[in-house]
Amino acid sequence: MRKRLFYILFQIIFLLLVTDCYSIAQALKKEIEGEVIDSVTHQPLQAASVTVLGQPDSDFVTGIYTDNNGRFHISLSSPDSVILNVSYLGYQPRSLAVWFSPGHDHIRLKRILLPSLKNTLQGVTVVAEKEPMYEFKKDTTVFNVPEDFMTGGTAMDVLEYTPELTFDANNNILVKGQGKVGVYVDSRPIALTGMDVQTYLQNTPSFMIERIEILKTPPDPEDAAEALAEGITDRYYLNIITRKIRYKGYSASLTGGANSRNELTGRARLNLNLDPFKLNYFNNLNNSTDSSYLYRTSYFGNGDSSLLNQKNYRTNLGFSQYLDASYEFKFSDKERLRMNARGGWNQNGSSSSGTSIINNPKNMRDQHLEQQSSGHSNGYNINTNADYLKDYDKEGKELHATMQISQGDHRSRTMSVGQYLISSDTLNQLNEGLGNQLDFRSNMQFKNTFGNEKFYVLNGSMNFSHRHNLNSVSRSDTSAHSSEMYLNHALSTDYFSTSSNYAVLGLMGKKDRHLGWIVAISMAYYLQSGSDHYQLSSSDNYAFISHDAIGMNYSPGKDQEINVSFNPGMESYVQKTLVNDSVPVLTYRYNNFIPGAHIQYSAGDHQVTLSYKRNVDPPNWNQINPYVNSLDPLNIREGNPALRPSFTNEYHLHYEYNHKAVYAALNLGKNISKDVISSYTTVDSNGVSNTTYVNLHNRISENAGLNAGVHYFKDIPSLKGNINVNADGGMELYHLQSDDIHVSKDFQNVTGFSSNAKMWTSFQTGMFTLNIYGRYEGPRYFAQGRRPSRFSSGLRVRADFMQRRLDISLGIANLFGASVKNNFYKTSNYVQYSDNRRNIRYFSLYITYNFRKYKKSGKDSDNS
Repeated sequence: MRKRLFYILFQIIFLLLVTDCYSIAQALKKEIEGEVIDSVTHQPLQAASVTVLGQPDSDFVTGIYTDNNGRFHISLSSPDSVILNVSYLGYQPRSLAVWFSPGHDHIRLKRILLPSLKNTLQGVTVVAEKEPMYEFKKDTTVFNVPEDFMTGGTAMDVLEYTPELTFDANNNILVKGQGKVGVYVDSRPIALTGMDVQTYLQNTPSFMIERIEILKTPPDPEDAAEALAEGITDRYYLNIITRKIRYKGYSASLTGGANSRNELTGRARLNLNLDPFKLNYFNNLNNSTDSSYLYRTSYFGNGDSSLLNQKNYRTNLGFSQYLDASYEFKFSDKERLRMNARGGWNQNGSSSSGTSIINNPKNMRDQHLEQQSSGHSNGYNINTNADYLKDYDKEGKELHATMQISQGDHRSRTMSVGQYLISSDTLNQLNEGLGNQLDFRSNMQFKNTFGNEKFYVLNGSMNFSHRHNLNSVSRSDTSAHSSEMYLNHALSTDYFSTSSNYAVLGLMGKKDRHLGWIVAISMAYYLQSGSDHYQLSSSDNYAFISHDAIGMNYSPGKDQEINVSFNPGMESYVQKTLVNDSVPVLTYRYNNFIPGAHIQYSAGDHQVTLSYKRNVDPPNWNQINPYVNSLDPLNIREGNPALRPSFTNEYHLHYEYNHKAVYAALNLGKNISKDVISSYTTVDSNGVSNTTYVNLHNRISENAGLNAGVHYFKDIPSLKGNINVNADGGMELYHLQSDDIHVSKDFQNVTGFSSNAKMWTSFQTGMFTLNIYGRYEGPRYFAQGRRPSRFSSGLRVRADFMQRRLDISLGIANLFGASVKNNFYKTSNYVQYSDNRRNIRYFSLYITYNFRKYKKSGKDSDNS
């Protein structure tokens, strides 16, 4: 019944997207008058362009030119807020956001000065460069996040509301149905923050996000150069721009909240601008609870079976804070150096309890394990970077250099006590962890032009990384019934790893829309080594890679373009792995031709791309390190030092349609892979599982997918509000085939259908905003099982008081229920499935108070 209501709601909202209803009430006519003059001479500017765009999606409303005296008069039929774009040849254009106050339908603006502007009138507020919430361009989608958009939320919540972007069942980011999305923060790889994608999104408050950009080229110069040389044209990149204050002064906010799951949240933010010095600070305090359930049936060769029933409960208290400071040295209008430092600190305390019962056949004793654990961790990460840019007098000549250094440290201590109730044994285990890292990243790029529209680019980069990870495990001796702890070398790890790479790129081409060309040559050397002092294991990988690109573009007509590129490449790869002193070194050598090619045709709103690429993916240190992770004694994990690199031939056909706020994408793909790296789980006769990694001899995957999305906005003048809807959905038909012995027989040849949908609706009237959202992800198969479908939904109401200084938000999560199923495994000797009760229905309340004080044109503005 709940699912049915959920789908009915989806249908209603999708219906709104394709049905243009009549206005709720006839809006009053509104008028705007103004005058555009030179900011220095104060002379009127004749024939200046004044364009009116609707909010928030920037649809064209009307436009006009100023008369001989620089004046203009515009009549509007409905909107209460619009954007005025004012431009004149030879002058800096300006954008103004105009709001009509209640009872004021005729506005006479003061003089608009080009290039500067600051006016406030009765009945209308004028703010320079006000941005619409959504911007849809040919190769870019921008979500300008309002400061109070998700009261009490995180960056993950903000992405849920971003058009064209969805998540799969494992919370991996998809754009228009495609994976492998590169994620950046302030145009730098997210790894430089010291956090992975999931950690950053879940620990960054929503009010720290100023803008989300979905791009087709990497925003980082070094990554953009590599993508060009490798011929990568079918990927998307997500750039998260953090909030900063544009004017001198400060902006701050405090948020507190709680929900019916006994979770408490506290967050604070401060943005300070003392131009040229800027400082940003935010913190996150969270107390959460969680639970999970695992059920496993193990089958023995004689027909007997055992049943594992495991329940886990966990509470966690975490506090993290981040400080970001920057200073800009501006040597001239064309030369500047920006210095930035970012520091992060975190502390976490957790406790958990679990019950594991294994019911064995009559000839075997049952097991009953009660496990208690508690732990705490703390760490820091410091990141510094310098960004130098110099523009020369010659157009197109530019020097850009960047350097980043980051260092981090993480310490943890977890004490576990396991009581085997039937045998009266007690197992005490102490895990002490230490991790630290040091990263150095530098890049220099020089651009210049010559001849007729020709240019060249020289790029060099050098990266270095060092990691140390220690997990010391001490255990008591259960056979002696003693609580004294002993260091267990077999279960401990102490490994060091270093990696470095050096790359150079040379590129030359001609910028010509009718007939252009480009040639690029890149060479890179990669080195990675690691060793574990407890396991006496080591690994050394090194590779020499050459990527080249030959491409051209041709325009046969208006709004049409053809791009063709061929990307030959070569990789020489060596992997040496030592398991221990008693086993010979495992050595793998590969010399591979790694070609790529693509052809792309664009015509107006349509684009078709056909591409081929061969990829080589070596295993990482965590996958090949033989360290045994026994934090859960009934579910063991360890690496496999015998792993080999995987090879994949990718064939991809992509069609895309983009028109304003509507998109549609069709994907046809086929991957032929060899030695695919996959996780593999076995269960022994005691019901204990062991998960490691293996190479699948071969695998063929084929897919056909269709994704579509739309953004819909409609003003409701009679209610002084609007309705705002984002909806994305897709369906995919896929086929997986592999006859490897590590793949369960039921999943060696699978054809399946999956779908996904995401929508949110925002209805605003006066001081109140109502949000309704929903998300569905269809089932998928993997080597040993199946991921069930997942869905969630919710409702949120927000009220703004005290001129938007105070926000109160009340929410109901999973209003129509939610899925609680995790992965389902089925092999020849066991069946396993798990539940996660975290996503049950719950209520939440968040309160935010905002402080602002800033200076514009010599005048103070105090909104605190």
